[in-house]
Amino acid sequence: AGGILRGVLWHQGETDSGLLEDASQHEARLRGLVAGFRAEFEDPDLPLILGELGLSMLNTSNSKLRYAERVNKAIVDVGTSSGNHVAVASAAGLAGDGLHFFAEAAEDLGRRYAWKWLDMTGRISQSMRVLASKALDPPCHANQMGECLS
Repeated sequence: AGGILRGVLWHQGETDSGLLEDASQHEARLRGLVAGFRAEFEDPDLPLILGELGLSMLNTSNSKLRYAERVNKAIVDVGTSSGNHVAVASAAGLAGDGLHFFAEAAEDLGRRYAWKWLDMTGRISQSMRVLASKALDPPCHANQMGECLS
């Protein structure tokens, strides 16, 4: 087979959102994952884009999601403090059924991942940034109420 891994898109966290112990360990586990990918593929600058949980649409009255906001904060913290080659794709304002994104929202999230990738790899011109950044790179990461965390 063979090939070259150019980067990783990572979208996970709901599973760690049900128990306080798991949610509390999510940041350390995610930092370990970033380090593990980079060690395994012998690339200390391997780009990773971490996707936020859709807090505005998650049903946090479901006991399996009660700590989703804490997990999302860990995702944002890792993505914003791990250097130039780790970023966060925001899920702010995306709609869903209480667990999964609706199809249109998933497509929007995919565009946000793509924007982050293009930005991280230096492929966005200043004119593109002016024209599209508000739609593809929301200015903040939101909590369940749609309020900015950062």
